[in-house]
Amino acid sequence: MSTEEIKSKVNILDLISDEVDLKSSGTSHKGLCPFHQENTPSFVVYPGKGTWICFGSCASSGDHFSFLMKKDGISFWEAYVRLAEIANIPINSTSTNKEEKKNSAKKLNGLIKANDIASKYFKSRLFSGVGKEVKEYLENRGIDMETAATHGLGFAPDAMDTLLDYLKNLKFDSKSVIEAGLIKNTDSGWSDVFRNRLTVEIRNKSGEVIGFGGRRLNDNEKSPKYLNTKETEVFVKSSVLYGIDLAYKSILDKSQIIIVEGYMDVIAAHQKGYKNVVACMGTSINPKQLQYIYNIFTHNDYEIILCLDSDDAGVEATRRNLEVVIENFPSGLDDNNISVVTLSGKDPDEVIRNDINNWKTSIDNSISLFDYYISTINNNNDVSVRENSIKKSLYFIKQHVSFTLQDSYLQKLSKITDINEDTLRSISQTLINAPNGINNVDEVIEIDKNIHEKTLLSIILKNNEVKDLVTDIPADYFSDIQYRTIFQLWFSDEIDTIYDLKDDVLVEKYEIIKNFNLADNNLNNNMAIIEEEKKRMGLRYLKKIKKEIIPEIGKVDDEEEKNRLFKRLVEIDKQINNIMSGNAKKNK
Repeated sequence: MSTEEIKSKVNILDLISDEVDLKSSGTSHKGLCPFHQENTPSFVVYPGKGTWICFGSCASSGDHFSFLMKKDGISFWEAYVRLAEIANIPINSTSTNKEEKKNSAKKLNGLIKANDIASKYFKSRLFSGVGKEVKEYLENRGIDMETAATHGLGFAPDAMDTLLDYLKNLKFDSKSVIEAGLIKNTDSGWSDVFRNRLTVEIRNKSGEVIGFGGRRLNDNEKSPKYLNTKETEVFVKSSVLYGIDLAYKSILDKSQIIIVEGYMDVIAAHQKGYKNVVACMGTSINPKQLQYIYNIFTHNDYEIILCLDSDDAGVEATRRNLEVVIENFPSGLDDNNISVVTLSGKDPDEVIRNDINNWKTSIDNSISLFDYYISTINNNNDVSVRENSIKKSLYFIKQHVSFTLQDSYLQKLSKITDINEDTLRSISQTLINAPNGINNVDEVIEIDKNIHEKTLLSIILKNNEVKDLVTDIPADYFSDIQYRTIFQLWFSDEIDTIYDLKDDVLVEKYEIIKNFNLADNNLNNNMAIIEEEKKRMGLRYLKKIKKEIIPEIGKVDDEEEKNRLFKRLVEIDKQINNIMSGNAKKNK
């Protein structure tokens, strides 16, 4: 039985509650740390993730096993047996498990050894005559040979079996090499995984090589640009931060960690003296990596800086990363602990190589997590994404911002979203009281009842050529009177600019619509958005009418009037079904 299977059958909250008095705090539970004396609770349990952490002086953290080991001073095996008993899982005899542990340790050592030998081989190829091409590549990237050696860069020649032959000559155990993901079985026989690639050592905090990344040298090839060894018992990508072995000391010294996307970003930063930089090895940071980072520090006075690519994909990835951070935000921190860097260049590597002063200025002027996140709310023309972002922002304010600062945060959010502060305050309370927290809020409240009208008007006021698409929209679809008036005036060609409006309220509403930012200015995409908003507005209007008719039927005594209402109800249901099926009939 694996440790993960055992943990899945034992509720960590029940396990720890036997020893610690825990109080619910949103998605987590908090109590006094059992491992050091304290008066203010700093020990937090995350049931959904099966983890615990102390944000107090001892800074301990872990899972089911580590809690029992630390609390009772027992071995891992003893904790394993105890948890298995709690889960009513039969375990093998002691002798059998001793043999299993011995075999497991042997396998782990074999993987580390295989990676170590491969590392020596790849580095020898880089610094030999066959490494000329990759040396030129590194030189063009501004990476000197000293940096290449420090970071364990190497070269995998363009042949099927160069590493394979090397390992055979050493009479190394082929099973470990296969399990480490260094060779693979193909139609042509056994072959090296990395061919004609710059190789990058991936190390754990202790400096052991646990895997490799490979960067394609010829961008005209159809193979993946980056390639990693497969996940093994020693290399789980979601738990690894590239460069942590070289960055760890600097991170502690500075109480600051800068997270970038890829290997080259880290290498460029380290070469320029920014040693506290690590990579999440992809566009997304995940809860395991976040927990690892939180565990590095023994106090709450530290800074996590996210610095991912600044192209459109990078900005969207940063927004998603911040949502991961928000959902896994530990107690005891505020949003100033985590900030975001925006770069004028394409990616950190490019900025560092070409303009180190720009990099320094950007780091020094990083934006707090909350300020950056809410600044992206209007950058997505998907209404559901926008609404979800507002909900997450409100949830964050309520859960992680001190009471004295909540009003100022709500003011910021109100200004960005054009939603009244009192409305936001009411919504935030609803989110907290939702049965399943933020995951259930869609059933509780709609953030901005006029968002669909605002979205549609924003497009049509900027694109007169879409008028034919909205000829079938009844004015009644607009629940906001001012939006309805503006639509009618625009449709009848009575307004071209804001100056044609005489009413101050209409002017204010017109400005809101015109300034409402849609990230996508592509006409075809906006036409699709119009069709979607028409459906949403139509459904809302028809459901509202249906809701009004149903109680009226019960009040009416006149059979003729009752039949008329029934027929109207049937017609509305038919229209709703037509819209839902995408075949809404024109009704104007």
